[in-house]
Amino acid sequence: MPLVYDNSVASLSEVTVNTNDLAIGRDWTKGAPEMLVLWFYGDPGNAATERMYVKVNGVKVPYPGDAADIDTPEWKPWNVDLAAFGVDLSNVTQLSIGFERTGVSGGAGTVLIDDILLYRLAPEGPSEEI
Repeated sequence: MPLVYDNSVASLSEVTVNTNDLAIGRDWTKGAPEMLVLWFYGDPGNAATERMYVKVNGVKVPYPGDAADIDTPEWKPWNVDLAAFGVDLSNVTQLSIGFERTGVSGGAGTVLIDDILLYRLAPEGPSEEI
């Protein structure tokens, strides 16, 4: 999924998934997952000041790396501990991914997002997908 953002006017750009459309649905406790893993691919031409984040039920977890890490032309995994959200995972009503302005003026760019999956543990080799 291409996520095109432009934070020159708005302070954030975000896409939200209808959790009813997800294979797991709203109950993310099935299979006892502990990690949300998403893969992203940046463009070196992006504004390296924007901060990527993921939100579950309105609770935002920012990307822990440097903003410039996002704008590299290679696929990178982001492992997010589900406990970091501190929400009821048996009723997930919102999953959003976005970019937030960190400076006075915002930037614009495109990041590809793929393979958003829940895992018992973050994968190191073959996946243990739930």
